[in-house]
Amino acid sequence: MAASTGNRPFKPVAYGAVFVDQDMSGWDEMFPTINACTYPAPSPYAGITLPDHGEVWVLPWEHDQR
Repeated sequence: MAASTGNRPFKPVAYGAVFVDQDMSGWDEMFPTINACTYPAPSPYAGITLPDHGEVWVLPWEHDQR
């Protein structure tokens, strides 16, 4: 697997994407899980599939610089 060179354009990934299939550069936060699994606790989310390396790394972010 080639390391990221840092000069490639940002490429958004789809929700549920497999982390190791991406270029793995930049910030990769593993929340709420590391491996793909189903939500384990009794709640409205019970049984929902959580993706590899969690949801945070594939969701769009916004920031407010003040």
